[in-house]
Amino acid sequence: MLAALYVAWPLWSLQQLAIGVQRRDPATLERFIEFPELRRSLAHQISRTYLNITGLGQRLGPLQVAIGSVADPLLERFLTPNGVATLLDNGWPAGLPEEGRPLVSKGIGAANLGSVWRLFAAADYSGRDFSISLPLSSEPSQQFRLHLRLIAGTWKLVSVDLPNEINLRFAQLIVKAVKK
Repeated sequence: MLAALYVAWPLWSLQQLAIGVQRRDPATLERFIEFPELRRSLAHQISRTYLNITGLGQRLGPLQVAIGSVADPLLERFLTPNGVATLLDNGWPAGLPEEGRPLVSKGIGAANLGSVWRLFAAADYSGRDFSISLPLSSEPSQQFRLHLRLIAGTWKLVSVDLPNEINLRFAQLIVKAVKK
């Protein structure tokens, strides 16, 4: 019985997060998203892409870890409850230029999650960590990999692995900002 509850608990939290995303409900999003962790995760991911496309990553080598905050100023405007909800619901962040936007079939709204069994089959459990790539019906290149962690009795979104195209577009915005 406890094992079944443990398995269902992050799935229930994921559904609550998806409902919050769909409704753009700041209170629900604040409850199920650990914004400082999410910011660090995205900043590191986008900074690494920035360093790779500019060639700085090859020149800096191990020092690139120390530059994890290159993306912080850009992310500041996207990492609000509404900004995260828009990204996860539409598959594209509000304010990011639309030209060249890849087609993303659907977001992670509650109606798009699919059955509990499909979610369970697609999820990875590891102690207090839970991961899943969504939307399930999208190509892997268009999926977001969501990582939830059990924090103070609540499963919270701590990291999102962005589809490569979105990651690249964020990094290109940083390149433009640095050139100015």
